Amino acid sequence: MDKHKLKAAMKGDKFNALERILGVKRVAISRRLNGHMDFELSEIQKIAKHYDFSEQQINEIFFAS
Repeated sequence: MDKHKLKAAMKGDKFNALERILGVKRVAISRRLNGHMDFELSEIQKIAKHYDFSEQQINEIFFAS
């Protein structure tokens, strides 16, 4: 997961917007962004839909190493 690419693609939103989009607490977002947990596929889908990410953006943000 590349949190810098995610931040750049979020159209100016802060990471706390992910709390609202995913319905999880800040600590859960922090764990995912810092690599302690992976985003679930359903969470990636919600984020991608909300920000209208292309398949390429999804791959670059969530699956590139």
